[in-house]
Amino acid sequence: MTTAYSSAGASSSGAGASSSSPFHASPRSLHFFVRATDSKTIAIHAAWDDTVATILRHLASRGYGRDLHLLNAGRQLSPEDTIASLALPPDSTLHLAARLRSTPHPRAWQLYELTHHICSLVLSMWLRYLSMGMHQK
Repeated sequence: MTTAYSSAGASSSGAGASSSSPFHASPRSLHFFVRATDSKTIAIHAAWDDTVATILRHLASRGYGRDLHLLNAGRQLSPEDTIASLALPPDSTLHLAARLRSTPHPRAWQLYELTHHICSLVLSMWLRYLSMGMHQK
């Protein structure tokens, strides 16, 4: 399976685009746009079974960085989501976001995220416990 990507404003030679017309998506692919952090808009053709992670890897290889997220309608898309599962209308615009790191130690962010996740789980379990206790009285 190959995924063809093209960048808006690319040369007329179609560099980086598929051998067919780069702006006519086939029934097995979707044409959409990604608004990058540098305010450029990138036109992308992706197969329905491509994942968000595939698109992020492609954008990273084009110099947009590695710690990226795609947003649609204000929500962060999961890297495991396929293009088909997103149910995007044709010519949708996704937004590329990068996490700003305040520390030179990326492992510190992983620890923070793990701690935050554990605290969220404990809080939800505690609230569930309290709500069950209220119903038993």
